[in-house]
Amino acid sequence: MMKYKDFSDSIATELRRRFPGKNAITRRIDKLDRSYSAIILVDKEPGIAPAATPCIDVDYLYNCYMSGRKMSEIFDMAAELAMKRLPEVTNESFDLSKLSDNLVIRLCDAASRKSMLDNAPHRIIEDLAITYHIFLHGDNGYYTTMIDNKLLEHIGVSEEELHKAAVESSVKEFPARLVPMHELVVDGLLRSVEESECTMENDNLMEIISSLQNRLYVLTNSANLQGASAMFYPGQLDTVASLLGAEKLTILPSSKNEVIIIPDSTDDMDHLKSIVSHMNSAEVAPDERLSDSVYCFDAASSEFYKAV
Repeated sequence: MMKYKDFSDSIATELRRRFPGKNAITRRIDKLDRSYSAIILVDKEPGIAPAATPCIDVDYLYNCYMSGRKMSEIFDMAAELAMKRLPEVTNESFDLSKLSDNLVIRLCDAASRKSMLDNAPHRIIEDLAITYHIFLHGDNGYYTTMIDNKLLEHIGVSEEELHKAAVESSVKEFPARLVPMHELVVDGLLRSVEESECTMENDNLMEIISSLQNRLYVLTNSANLQGASAMFYPGQLDTVASLLGAEKLTILPSSKNEVIIIPDSTDDMDHLKSIVSHMNSAEVAPDERLSDSVYCFDAASSEFYKAV
């Protein structure tokens, strides 16, 4: 069996042979949900921006190899992945005016993604971070690549300009949705508490969840994907507060895909934090967790803040 580096080098060599107009570069990819080693195909001639070209996940291929797949199969898989990944984007495409409809904001926990954020433009709000991504539509949905500092320099704009364009594009392409929480979701939470072996006082926690049943709303986006960022669309929380007739919103970050909103909550914040922590540990996949904190929004002052 080959060691990882020898395996990666073999993949790169084979890709160079199969795609003679391309060069294969190995680099580490840091995304919001995971980090992995990848081979990136770039044109040998200048004009292609490396951050948005086809990426082949070497970690995935090596796992297939260790599971018994033949190298001939691995080579075919790598070539197929190369042809199916992001469409190529030329330097000419990286004019902000041409990119403006292909940008999106996303949210992550600032502390756990510090190393990634050190190398990328971002905006900190309490213990959360807004990051910026290029998205391109493909045959099976859409693909994204995060804008790092090198790509930002290549585009030639400030973080402020990037933020404005990415927010406007997000609102247009992935508009916010506010929906009442379905009872089924609450029932699922109740069942998970009943079945859990955590040390929390389950009876008390179940009582709190039940009391919230008819007061919960979900804020997400039209794709139900990475929708927690919708709460930072311009004026979005003001709109939610107005629609619900609330002076204050309590916000529970149930995942990166959505947040749960309780209008004018009088619940104990520590208990709500226990609910968020429980949801994250029992109901949410690790790569979709956003935060264990509880946030509030004051409609009178339009202030968003971390409560606990």
